[in-house]
Amino acid sequence: MIRPIDNRILIKPHDKEDKFMGMYYVPDEYKIDPFSGDVISVGEGVTEINPGDKIIYDGKFFVEITDEGETYRVVEKSKVFAVK
Repeated sequence: MIRPIDNRILIKPHDKEDKFMGMYYVPDEYKIDPFSGDVISVGEGVTEINPGDKIIYDGKFFVEITDEGETYRVVEKSKVFAVK
């Protein structure tokens, strides 16, 4: 398993949802990706966020990693907007 360091967070991103407007399907390029995910693990510099939390984060600043066939994202704590 990947272990983030410092103030970084390892996230399993949520998939984009299929969207419909009335009876019309919205193509992928017009879907809104909320950049949310489940926290898998946190670095030692992260205290307010715990594994199992759901977070919303800045979609421009992350590193995508594939490990054992699963896709994860690593973001810095400062790029997290909200925790649920």
